This record gives sequence, C-alpha cells and structure tokens, in this order.
Amino acid sequence: MHKSRKILIFGVIAIVVILAVSPYDTNDSYDAVMKKYGYDIGKRVRTPSCSDDSVGVRRVPFGTISVYCGTSWFVLFNIFPFQITGELMDIGQNILDQHEDTGAQGSEIKILQEMTVDELALLGIAASDIPDGWYAHRLHENTVFLTKEREQKLRLGTELGAVGGYMLVYTLPIEQSPDEWIMKRVDFDDVLVLDYGWDFLGGRRHLRVEHQTPGANARTDYFLAYDRVAIAGLYPLESDSETKIAYTRFLHGAVAPLVDTEYSRDVLRKNCARDISKRVDDASFDPENKIVTTWLWDEESQDSVAIALPYEPGTNFAGCSESAKELLRHIQRISDDDTAEQMDMDTINATVEGDYSAILSDA
Repeated sequence: MHKSRKILIFGVIAIVVILAVSPYDTNDSYDAVMKKYGYDIGKRVRTPSCSDDSVGVRRVPFGTISVYCGTSWFVLFNIFPFQITGELMDIGQNILDQHEDTGAQGSEIKILQEMTVDELALLGIAASDIPDGWYAHRLHENTVFLTKEREQKLRLGTELGAVGGYMLVYTLPIEQSPDEWIMKRVDFDDVLVLDYGWDFLGGRRHLRVEHQTPGANARTDYFLAYDRVAIAGLYPLESDSETKIAYTRFLHGAVAPLVDTEYSRDVLRKNCARDISKRVDDASFDPENKIVTTWLWDEESQDSVAIALPYEPGTNFAGCSESAKELLRHIQRISDDDTAEQMDMDTINATVEGDYSAILSDA
C-alpha cells in the first residue's frame, strides 16, 4: 500500500511537470481572454492609444501570458484567464482622457487643431515633410497624429482607428541597449504579428512590423538609436497605394532623422566584419547614406538574407573582412569611373522602388 502511494505521488508530480513544460498554443490563449472579457476589449483597455501600444502572447509554465496595450493576463492551461496588470474601463469611458492637452474632459467630442510650423519644428519635424493632403495634430506631448482633416474630431470611447486612416510618430527615450529594448517591446512569435523585417532606411537601423489590431491590420516602424527610439504607425495596413507611398516618404523624410546614426553605423561596422563570400546576388548602393546592401545565403531558412555594410572608403574599409573589402572596393572602382553619376541615379531609383514595392505588394 505504501509503495502504491509513492507511485501515485510520483505520477502526480510527473503530470505537473509535463503540464509545466508542455507548449501552449498562443492563439488559444488570446481566444480565452476574448471569451471572458468580450471582443470589445480593445475599447476597454485603459491606454491613450491602444493600437499603438504593446500586444503580445508568450508561453510560460502552465499556460501563457497575454498582453494587450499594457494590460496582461495569465491564462492557466490556455483556459482560465487571470488579469495580473493594467485596468479595464467601462464601455463609453474616454480612452483618450489621459491626453490632458487634447481638450477638456467630459466632452463628447475632442477637436484637434492643425499644428503650426513652429510646433512641428519643436518636435524635430519640418512642415514640408507632412504628406500633401494630410494634416498634423498634436495627440499627446510628443505624438504627432496625421489625418486628412484640418480639424480632427475624436469621439470619446473609441479607438484612433475610428477616424479612418491615419499616420502617427513619436519618440521614446531608452536606457537599455536598442537590441534589449526591441526584444522586450516586440514578440516576433506573437500570433498577432503578420510579418516583420529589418533593414536600413534613411541610414538608420529600422524594423517594420505588420500586425493585427482590434479594428484592422496596422503597421508599426521602429528607428533605433542608443538614447531613443522613433516609432511611426500606419493604419490601416491595407491603405491605398497613394497613402502607402506617402507614408514611406514620411518615414524617409521625417521619422528616420529623429534619431542619430551612431548606433546604426556601429551595426553596419559589425556586419562588415562578417565573411560575405557566399553572397548570392548583386549589391545595391545608397550613396547618400553610404550603405551597400548585398544578400547572403542562409542555410537555416534556405533563403537569401540582406546584409548592409558601411561604405567608408576614407578608412580603406578598416575592420571589414577580406570578402567585404573585395565587394566595397568593387563599388569604389565603379563610383570612381565616368559612369558614377548614372550609377548613382540608377541605384537611388532602385532603392526607392524597392522600398515602395515592399508596401505596394499589399495594395
């Protein structure tokens, strides 16, 4: 009898251990939260801009952690959600009331006026970088909110997507390294993440994330520096081609320059030390930002992946691997001959078209 009891105890412990280490489907976890709190949860999370804040699901022992705009739940066995952080509000309560500078609380409608040239300049944005047909409004202390209305009305208790299409940009100071910050901010395995990609845009290290929101799919872009991050957003993701082109130009002209290039150049120099002898495609050259991009074969993904290198002929490409130097010196020889001007125009056009094709593919 005593032996049978020991076997039973060990069996229970084994089951507990199995439950703890077994992977749980993150999609089921999110469904459990929605089932308990309702599919209108996007309107009930207490946050100024729900679609622009963190959303994610990650596996933990005995279940998952679901995070939605600063509010999180532990979902036991992907069945029983327990709220652990954040606060929900009643439907109809103003989710914008934390923006103290957008108008008096208690009003049914808030009206955002178009920002002046000086107001934009204080945030590091030139009025000339605002796309034609769009108007910039101050949504929060350092958040620029772009819509197609000169005076933008915001109805209380609704998400920003209720106004229709919009763009926005803001900056955040960071104390961690850019890599550590982005890994805590973005869960690339999240079921709500549709697609993402790293590159250099406007000479800055850039991450594009396409993701689901309660209203529609959206896009968020991150530009990284050692001391801050510039964050931009486009809603909805399935905007028309004219809007997508305007957004890409906005990223190039207004958002990327909000952060410096020190971190980005360090990343480029680190890339340059790699062996690129197995490159599988021609290189593209961005002469304005002094960046050369080529593609390497990746055994794990069985696909080619882009790698960007710094074009610094003044240093004789110091710190670069021999294979990287060979490519960069080839670019230098071409840029020194009589076809340099035409090559620059071709590569600039190719770069711009490449950037646009990435977003126009959904149009």
